[in-house]
Amino acid sequence: MSIEFERITRDNYREALALTLPEAQQRFVASNQQSLADAYVWPAARPRLVRHDGQAVGFVMTFPFEQEGRAALNLVRIMIDGRFQGRGLGRAVMGQLLDESRAEGFCLMTLSVQPDNRTAISLYEALGFRNVGEEAGELRFERDLCD
Repeated sequence: MSIEFERITRDNYREALALTLPEAQQRFVASNQQSLADAYVWPAARPRLVRHDGQAVGFVMTFPFEQEGRAALNLVRIMIDGRFQGRGLGRAVMGQLLDESRAEGFCLMTLSVQPDNRTAISLYEALGFRNVGEEAGELRFERDLCD
């Protein structure tokens, strides 16, 4: 499956803002508008448009940091537009993100998820993430990328 990540710029940010989740999922992740505002305040954040066969289908935002002397990457946001869900794109995006992060030298990926987001939790567990506890009402997951 052809997945590409594209840095958000003045030329494509409207495409990112046009992506939406089904109403039932909107409580699980901040809007792309909020994510872009967060990225403006936190310049190290890496917001990217997700393209599949050239079409904008989703959004991811990561944030590099260091944990116990290891280069780590926090997956702050991930979303697949409701029109494109159910096609395996979430799994493909995560696989691509894990591969690219490893290639960039990151040894750890972390993320948080709401405890009742069973679909996301199942995906993360299937991809080798392990639950490492709870923080601020969300479950924290980690995946070693250098094993």
